[in-house]
Amino acid sequence: MPFLKTACATVTKPSLGNGEWQDYKSAIVCRDGICLADGRRMKVAERAIRGYNPRDYVLSHVTIMASVDTETGDRESATYPDYFVTPETSQFMNNNCLVPGTMVLMADGTEKPIEEVKVGDRVITHLGRVRTVVETFIHPFKGYLKKVTRLGDSRPLLITPEHPVWAKQPPTECACGCGAKLERRKYKAAANRFKDFKRGHWFRRKESPQYDWILSKDLNDGDMLAYPRFGGEVETPVTLRQAELLGYFLAEGFYYKQKPYRIAVSDREDFGATGEESVPVAVCFALHKDEEETLAERIRDLLLLEFGVDSRVDPCSNGSNGIQLVSHQSSEVVKFFQSYCLGEGAKNKHLKEEAHSWGLEHQRLMLRAYLEGDGTHKKTTTGWLNYFTSSEKLANQVQLILSRLGVFSTRYTRTAAGRKREGGRVVDDPTKECHSWVVQVCAAMAPPLIKGSFLEEQFYKVASKRKKLLTLSNRVEDKQLVFPIRSVEDEWYEGSVYNFETEEDHSYVANGVSVHNSDSWEKRLLLATYKTFIGSENYCEHVQKPVLSKGKIIDAVAREAPIFHPVSGEQLFYPSGEPVTTIYIDILVATSRKFEDLSEDILTGKANAMSMGCLLKFTICSQCGTVIYRDDDACSHIKYAKGDHFTDLSGQTRIITELCGHWTDPKSCDFIEASWVSIPAFRGARSRQILQVDEIKVAGQLNQAYRIAAQRFHEIYKPKKKLAALNNQIYTGRIVELARRIRSA
Repeated sequence: MPFLKTACATVTKPSLGNGEWQDYKSAIVCRDGICLADGRRMKVAERAIRGYNPRDYVLSHVTIMASVDTETGDRESATYPDYFVTPETSQFMNNNCLVPGTMVLMADGTEKPIEEVKVGDRVITHLGRVRTVVETFIHPFKGYLKKVTRLGDSRPLLITPEHPVWAKQPPTECACGCGAKLERRKYKAAANRFKDFKRGHWFRRKESPQYDWILSKDLNDGDMLAYPRFGGEVETPVTLRQAELLGYFLAEGFYYKQKPYRIAVSDREDFGATGEESVPVAVCFALHKDEEETLAERIRDLLLLEFGVDSRVDPCSNGSNGIQLVSHQSSEVVKFFQSYCLGEGAKNKHLKEEAHSWGLEHQRLMLRAYLEGDGTHKKTTTGWLNYFTSSEKLANQVQLILSRLGVFSTRYTRTAAGRKREGGRVVDDPTKECHSWVVQVCAAMAPPLIKGSFLEEQFYKVASKRKKLLTLSNRVEDKQLVFPIRSVEDEWYEGSVYNFETEEDHSYVANGVSVHNSDSWEKRLLLATYKTFIGSENYCEHVQKPVLSKGKIIDAVAREAPIFHPVSGEQLFYPSGEPVTTIYIDILVATSRKFEDLSEDILTGKANAMSMGCLLKFTICSQCGTVIYRDDDACSHIKYAKGDHFTDLSGQTRIITELCGHWTDPKSCDFIEASWVSIPAFRGARSRQILQVDEIKVAGQLNQAYRIAAQRFHEIYKPKKKLAALNNQIYTGRIVELARRIRSA
């Protein structure tokens, strides 16, 4: 059975100016006798578009894949001798590994150490979707890791340098198009971190930076990381009042238990009293005596209205200022709280997974009640709201629900002296430590959470004293919350590192940062097989049924691009003097406009990712050259060390990966489809342009302008510089910039 591999493209600019497909293909040239586009590329492109009228189809230009270079390996017995990946192109593959102790966000909102994640576990991906773990990896590592710390979470992320991270980087030029350089600075005010204009320049001509998969070694202070907003909403099985009650129970609730012999015989079965152990028969809420007329009264009303159960208020027996609200015995009440609040005791409380998909108003009321019971309003000029908990699981879940509500929050841990009972009183115990977690919400995000609460009046008294209420709307996006990086440092590590593969999405969230995994394709293989894209179907979410096709892939082209050093910015060359390049595969996708919702999503940018499907005869291990025809036949390197580095006999450090097919067998790789999906899982691939109907009228004039500018460019620049400059200018479609460079030359 052939392998099925995928690589995805991120749609970052769904609607660009009309630099048409013909113009793009006309800029692709031949190198070393290999034509990277069709010999009659202009006519082919015109024919392709003419067959799929833009009035009937949305024409999307997508860069779907990149390539690596290979060279001869150590073993003469290998079926295909050229299986070593060159270090210069290994940046297009991902060494996705994390150190033990890194916490992975699970489907129920809790976190689990990455070394404990196993096949079958369900995790949350970078777009807030739940996906299943299909494979895990562990292998040794010795070298420097990247230590990334961000605003909002005190936990650093230790990650291998080639691990892709879902992030975006501040612009380097003014967005008005003046060409002025922007200085990367650390601003104290959070709002200033996102400015992309020079002072006084406000007319936008450039798009704002978009999220992409960026290698951890390329991250810098001030870059923006993402925390996903959990998606989806199902039918909520509880009422608004019940959701509010659950919030109070998470903060202050516990069970009142009795021995079975003290329960009426007729009720023992309802309470599950089958043994000799005490069982819950009622619920209690531990409150302060000052809360008797607020929280206690509200909880009593909710219990009576929802379950018809009365309750009473008792003073604490130890003479403190506390009170207890105790409900009457009711198996219905006990079973309700046991159904949605898992674990007993302050350190173990957490929500059932389905609570994360409740309606937004249910979740808001639940968190408002939790805040009233176990939260504080910090009376400072910043006006923080604090959620306190001794349960790390609950802290994670609260932050995940806040993100779904569109509320920006931060978290940190507190350590205090332990407690012990002495002489009937609870006192500090310096021999022990007590850990708790605090989730903070700033004043700008607080109003929706306290609306209708008795805390609302107190909050606005403090907030009104502020000279300026900071807004953080730029921290909340449709699919993620934005967190700036505080520092990126090198840290030496020697030991085991871990990674895993998820079903379909190839991404997960580690220590609050979105990361991902992927495979790779060799340059000559892509040049031999990329045309199999042409005529393939355009699906949604890889549902590969022809009757559900949304359109066709009507053209494909390969283009070569030079590779530059990530720090110095200088172009890379092999020892032989040959420039280091990669091959990008671009496809022209025609999606029928009869699918109105999908077409609208593409044009508005809501559908912002494509993924290709590829069938392979075999894959090749880049360390030992083993040809793998089935997953069961994989060598130990692919099974246990995929993504790691090794040193060959000459002392060169290389990366371990699966090479897909081989260039000598063009039938070893067949690209069968491209789908609109919710997961951009391939770093560097992105949608470039969409041909709009109203722009077709001026296509002729614009094409002529391109040709005149290109001809003038040929006359001025030397051949080596000409290709890179011409490709860059025509590709981006900016004639104004091209003309400026011609004049300056």
